Amino acid sequence: MRRRSFLTKLAALAGTLGFRGDSKETNAPQKLYTGIIDQNGKARLWACQISGPSSKPLVQMQTVALPSRAHEIVPMGKTVAVISRRHGDYMEVRDKKSLRLLQSLAPPKGSYFCGHATFQASTSTLFATEWSKSNEGGTGKIGAYTFANHGLKRVASIATSSNGPHAVVSSVDQIYLANGGVKTSPGSGPAKLNLGSIDSSILVSPSTDIAGKPNFSQLAKPSKYNGWLSLRHLDVHPSQPSIIACGGQDYHPHAFDPALFFICEAGQLKRLKVPLGTKTRGYVGSVCFDVSGEFIAFSCPKVSRVFVFQRSKPAYRLAHTFRSTDICGLCKGPSRGEFYATTGTGMLLSFNAQTKTQKLLAKYDFSFDNHLTAS
Repeated sequence: MRRRSFLTKLAALAGTLGFRGDSKETNAPQKLYTGIIDQNGKARLWACQISGPSSKPLVQMQTVALPSRAHEIVPMGKTVAVISRRHGDYMEVRDKKSLRLLQSLAPPKGSYFCGHATFQASTSTLFATEWSKSNEGGTGKIGAYTFANHGLKRVASIATSSNGPHAVVSSVDQIYLANGGVKTSPGSGPAKLNLGSIDSSILVSPSTDIAGKPNFSQLAKPSKYNGWLSLRHLDVHPSQPSIIACGGQDYHPHAFDPALFFICEAGQLKRLKVPLGTKTRGYVGSVCFDVSGEFIAFSCPKVSRVFVFQRSKPAYRLAHTFRSTDICGLCKGPSRGEFYATTGTGMLLSFNAQTKTQKLLAKYDFSFDNHLTAS
């Protein structure tokens, strides 16, 4: 099948069951989504509607049970995809408003989900990071899923030629992958099996090449600390897809600081500068552009900080640091410089890098998981 014809069919199929993705970007988040662990230790999907004036917002919450911990929630038009935490054995499609379960998918035989996915509205395709349990020395992959008559259907597998594919994001015509480079095994739990020889990088693939199932090509990689440094999370702003914000994790027994704030521009990976003495304990949990693309937030839950950088010629500068215990989940807010955040202690926050203000929106008796999504 010709590539253009293939993509046209994908977009047409997505209209069935009312699952078609929205093609227009919206600046104002209507709803927030994440995974939680409740007071009984059970995994649940959490969503909230934020309405009313910013001075006194109204937060309306709803939750539903999940089979196990979710890692990332991905909006897909009128639905969301719930991606299970690595080594994940399920992906669910749920109604965006009611959270009603519409479909549950298992990974391909002998594989597991790696916790992250991205939905590309221009092709109505979900791209999910995956790994083969039996592939001890080889490669990760991206599973491409589109909508058929009865929901999502896996239509392609794209080799990444890498260990540990982690977060994946998309622009109009590109897919970007944070290749963590970390080798793990379900039988070994979270243990890292190749410390000292981690080969991490940012990979890119044209999404229009789905039908040809191309390998990803390397866009950039760290010039220093490789072998111990894993690039884990990234974000790209729709208005400037050539600029990628990326955060990592340092596994060296004597982890260096400052850790792992990077910008990838024109194929060059550059570390962002922070004041001497800045501590991160070698871990970035989430990375997020604001709605304008001018500000970038990096969460560091091990030191209970969010570092926000502002683009200013010729480089990015640290604009402000926000503090809250075990803060990790991040997503853009409705206005310039604004973000929402969640913590492992059950707090939902908003903060603004322009006004340097921080607000507690709600406090719950459960723990938020790592990632927060706005839709």
